[in-house]
Amino acid sequence: MGANIITTKELVTYLDPDSLDATVWGVNIEWRGDDKYAVTHLSSCLNDVGEWVHEPIPSSRTDEFIAATRFDYDIARRWAIAVADTVVVNGMNWRDVADKKMSAEGDTE
Repeated sequence: MGANIITTKELVTYLDPDSLDATVWGVNIEWRGDDKYAVTHLSSCLNDVGEWVHEPIPSSRTDEFIAATRFDYDIARRWAIAVADTVVVNGMNWRDVADKKMSAEGDTE
């Protein structure tokens, strides 16, 4: 029997995916088994009304929490693309980060 290879996490970002900033200002689509996916950012999960909620440790996740935060892949992908543009960390969104980086690069020339 051959090995199974499963992609369990995809990063959705508007920044250079090779930069650390991409992981901070991006969101993830994470496979959670049974063909269900979560949209995550740091320690939060997106729920089915588009709100970020803290994701408890697995033994503390209720059936209601799981039902509200697990999606089919296509739905998770649509949510992730929609919310990746709205992530704010320390008062900055991805555009602020990109602008700051461009300004810094311009200052060195």
